[in-house]
Amino acid sequence: EKEYKASGVLPLTSMFFAVFLPYTTLTQGEAKSFFMSFANPVLTLETLVLFSSAVKHGFYGAKSSSKVLSAFFLGLPSLLIEPVFYAMWYMKFFGQISYFAAAFLIPVSIFVHKFASKRENSLDNVE
Repeated sequence: EKEYKASGVLPLTSMFFAVFLPYTTLTQGEAKSFFMSFANPVLTLETLVLFSSAVKHGFYGAKSSSKVLSAFFLGLPSLLIEPVFYAMWYMKFFGQISYFAAAFLIPVSIFVHKFASKRENSLDNVE
């Protein structure tokens, strides 16, 4: 049951942010901004993927304190990715770095997600 709940973190949070991100983009009047239209959704998705991977890793290794600790140290910084780059862009303090971070973190989040999903039964991940 815990594994089922851990695997539901990504779909649940993705559904929320599918409504929240366009709403905040349009209400802030930043609909024509490249960051808000392209980089921020990518950074948010990477944040969600890395956090859900950390939750899965923590639940799958709940009996091992080292796996729970590593999941904590993956999950906590993953929650700070999008807010840090959003704040940098908003304050106009090295805002262009967020574009490079979004491009760099795409393969990182995919690799970590595939690593955390090793135990799941999926068509592309045969054991």
